[in-house]
Amino acid sequence: MYVAGIFGRLALSWYIGQINQRAVAALNFLMQSIGMIALAVATEPLLAIAGCVLFGLGLGNLPLLPPLIVQEEFE
Repeated sequence: MYVAGIFGRLALSWYIGQINQRAVAALNFLMQSIGMIALAVATEPLLAIAGCVLFGLGLGNLPLLPPLIVQEEFE
């Protein structure tokens, strides 16, 4: 989960200036939700790993998004 968080933050930081931050934040929360659902219903190890990766990608981006959205709205 920690490796996925680091990778998610790095990947988003490369492209965040070119895309809509609000849409990215919504997709980030959706990705975290899907990861949590996958973890809740996981009966096989592969589904649990996929849930950890999805949740980790979303969690890594969580501290990055609010300041960027504020910066976009109040320059």
